[in-house]
Amino acid sequence: MPSVGSGSRIPPGGTLDQVLVKKSATDYDLKWLAVPIGPKGDTGATGAQGPKGDQGDVGALGPVGPAGPTGDTGATGVQGPKGDTGATGSQGPAGAAATGGGSIGFVASAKWSID
Repeated sequence: MPSVGSGSRIPPGGTLDQVLVKKSATDYDLKWLAVPIGPKGDTGATGAQGPKGDQGDVGALGPVGPAGPTGDTGATGVQGPKGDTGATGSQGPAGAAATGGGSIGFVASAKWSID
């Protein structure tokens, strides 16, 4: 059969969904023919379900949410034990010496009344 192109015995033309067929028993007696399309057949039965697939990767971590409100103040705890006595402090400086002699007097007065 000659190659396709200029001078070939393939008739020009042909469109989508056409095929090249022999018109007769003679060599190279060809024509383009539309392919007949039959009616749609019945839908076949549903096949068996396939095996379960692998688990997907873990998604990205979302952003941190806002802080919640402050909770109520808790109850006051019990008083702790008394602490140890501290160290004794150093002795203070001596007081000033008394000058001149004298006595200290005490005067008492009382007022009595009997009604």
